[in-house]
Formats: sequence, structure tokens, C-alpha cells
Amino acid sequence: MPDGSRRVQFVISGPFLLLLLLSAAFFQAGFWLYIHRPPPPKPPSPPYYVNRTLTAVRPCYQCVGADGKLKASPEWRFGKTVEIPTGEQWWFAPVEDPPVPVKIDGIPMLAVYPAKDNTKAWEGFDQHRIMLVVLQDVDGRFMIEHPASPPAQAATPPPNLAPDGAPPPTPVTQ
Repeated sequence: MPDGSRRVQFVISGPFLLLLLLSAAFFQAGFWLYIHRPPPPKPPSPPYYVNRTLTAVRPCYQCVGADGKLKASPEWRFGKTVEIPTGEQWWFAPVEDPPVPVKIDGIPMLAVYPAKDNTKAWEGFDQHRIMLVVLQDVDGRFMIEHPASPPAQAATPPPNLAPDGAPPPTPVTQ
């Protein structure tokens, strides 16, 4: 060996080479699985909607075809606009699943079935009527909320008053 040069020698054994190849294969397989993973599932759309504020709804005639799906919007016939007062709460069920908003005069609206009775929405929805409600004025709900029943008041017996209005005598114990 000459005086000024040093030589470094690496020894690569067979098991080390096998481990190196296996780790490279696992990294490549993991990267391929990461790239080709399925997209995350879409969150479920709410099955019910309720108005948040004062809003307007429009009845829609000839909106649904014989197959139960919405027709193209030029074929629709609209009724007179009805306003929902601020204090009232109306329940709706979307016509399509997932609900698809449509633009009527530039306003996104949702085709919905109204509840048969707004005070008892759990009794069902009128699927013979279709209404269009402004999408930004409704709030999605995943279940129908029953109104809270008033708390039961405990029956307190009236105080036992003597005939002249004086309180009854207290019993003396010995």
C-alpha cells in the first residue's frame, strides 16, 4: 500500500442485502397503497330539514316524473309563494337522496316534501305535494325531535286549615 492513501472496504453480506431489498420493497408497496387508497366515504346527508328563520316556500307542480325523480326544471310549474312566519317551525323531507339544490331565479332551492302536520312531523310527510324551499333558510336534522312534554307537577295536598282559617293544631308527642 502506498504511504498517503488509505483504503476503506465495505463488506456487504448476503443477509444484509436481502434485508435491504425487502425494506425497499415494503416501502414501495406502502407508497403504492397510500396512492391507490379508496376515497373517504361521503358524510350522510340529513334525512330531514327544518326552517331556521322566516322563509318562503313555493309549491311545485309537475316536478316529479313517473319514476319518482325530479324532472328538468323548465318543465316545472310553480304555485304562489307562501311565507313561513318567524315563530313557526315546518319540517321537510328531501325529494332526492342525496338532496340536490336547484337554482330558481339565481336562488338555490331544495325540492322537499312538507310534513303532513308540522306539530307532529313524526307522523309522516305528504309525498303528493312538492315544495321548493330556500336552501340557506333550512337546517338539516338527522332525526325528528319530539316536543318536550311539560314536566309533571307533584301533587301537593292543600294545607289543612281549620274552619275559622287558623292553622291546625300540632300534635303533642310525649
